[in-house]
Amino acid sequence: MAYAFDAGEPVSDAVHRIVEEQVEGAVSVLERADGHDFEPAVHDSRKRAKKLRGLLRLVRPALGTARRPANDAFRDAGRELAPLRDAHAALTTFDALVAASPDRLPDRGLGAIRAGLAAAAEEATQGDDRHVRCERAANLFRKGGRGLHAAALGTYGWAAIGPGLEATYRAGRRALADARGRSEPAAIHEWRKRAKDAWYQVRLLRRAAPSILEPLEARLHDVSDALGDAHDLAVICGRLRATPERFGGQAEVRAACRLADDRRVMLEKRALRLGDRLYAEKPGAYATRMGAYWRVWHDTGDEMLAAGLVDLFPPTDGLDTLDLEQLRDRAGEAALPARLYPARVDLIGDLRAIGAR
Repeated sequence: MAYAFDAGEPVSDAVHRIVEEQVEGAVSVLERADGHDFEPAVHDSRKRAKKLRGLLRLVRPALGTARRPANDAFRDAGRELAPLRDAHAALTTFDALVAASPDRLPDRGLGAIRAGLAAAAEEATQGDDRHVRCERAANLFRKGGRGLHAAALGTYGWAAIGPGLEATYRAGRRALADARGRSEPAAIHEWRKRAKDAWYQVRLLRRAAPSILEPLEARLHDVSDALGDAHDLAVICGRLRATPERFGGQAEVRAACRLADDRRVMLEKRALRLGDRLYAEKPGAYATRMGAYWRVWHDTGDEMLAAGLVDLFPPTDGLDTLDLEQLRDRAGEAALPARLYPARVDLIGDLRAIGAR
């Protein structure tokens, strides 16, 4: 099933189902990770660790003491895989940076930078410890799952979700204010983690009001992506400046970092402006609004698409594609009363009224 709550499923059952699905998925891809599938498997597993931690933050007050050891296990699984993923993320982000800035590259390009980053990515993928790291991460996923297997939530329904949702939103709002006030990579990265938690939590709740929550989910994803790329650009520059000899020397490193810093600042500025809107509500108001969607969902059932008749039931008879002469021929075949100067819309209406195709 999906990473989402279902109206007919008790919250406790949903939590255990999602934990089981995510843990089994992570362990499965890690056990099969090899060759060209290695980096995607690592990336998939790290995403699952973040999904699990987002879920645990959502039900944290209701889960009690069982949350921390499980959260620590999933956190450590992600950290175990981080060195394998980060080198590839740096290369991917650098390629995106170059593609986004063709008119700002130095005359000799940045080939030495890419070659150095590609070598680092290859080393990470081919390192002797990669399978050991995957095995340790898989065991940590299993450990976290076992710790939650028999854990019971202390409350039910929205009471098991609302306090954690409000706390996560409040933490994101504070992190946004700190990021705006300090504008340092560490502060920006902290806000990104909190925004990602909010994104995963809206994903879990999206079925309650998809027409409202799916756009919110998408914008939180946008913020997370922007801040993630900004963080990766800061990490890239840190690596380049630490060992410029691996990347073509000081001149090429300075050119690359000027470009990366400019793009990073732009990404952060855009994320902050969107963040001001996403976090405009007070935490209590945000939780109250989301709780209202939850209760309406459980009272009335799944949301249904609403629109005009033509939007909901578009014509399938193909008459709208015919020209006037073709419509006249159809009218004759259907033995409709002849008209000297029939309007096209009237011919279509008359044909549809008698069920002609």
